[in-house]
Parts: sequence; C-alpha cells; structure tokens
Amino acid sequence: MNQSALIYFTISYICFDQALRRQNTNNNTMLIKKTNDIISKQWYYQANPAHRELWMRHPRSALYVIPYWVAFWGGLGYASYYLGRMVIGKKD
Repeated sequence: MNQSALIYFTISYICFDQALRRQNTNNNTMLIKKTNDIISKQWYYQANPAHRELWMRHPRSALYVIPYWVAFWGGLGYASYYLGRMVIGKKD
C-alpha cells in the first residue's frame, strides 16, 4: 500500500469517526419521534394519595390488575378445590 492511499484511508476514518461521535452526542436522533412525557407520567405516581398501592396509582391500572387477580385467585381456588377432592378420594 502506498503512502497516499494510507493517508486517504486515515483521513476518511477520522471523518467517519467524527461523524459517528456527532451523531451519538446529538439528542435529536431517535428511532421514533415522540414527545418526552416522563414528567407527566411521573405525576401520576407522586401526586396520587399514598394510601393507594403503587401498582394501582395509574388510571388504567384496574384494567390490567383486576383481571390478573381474578385469574390468579380463580386458578388457585380451582386447583385447591380439586386437590382437596383428590386427597379425600372423590372422583367425578
């Protein structure tokens, strides 16, 4: 490799490296352009009364938590009922 080619590759590498560093330090380069609403979401958890559990402070929490608890306790009750029937020897 001659010296001029080596200089060319070195300069192109430096320019490419500087371009990458500029891109990584620029906060406007995101994959998805969305507004930063962390502060408004944080308000839900800090402004609501402290007597509510953390997982129930968000307005839509009941939509997720209540069906989960119904399925959890229903499945546990179902399994416990039939386990008790199996222990005492009753069959359907």
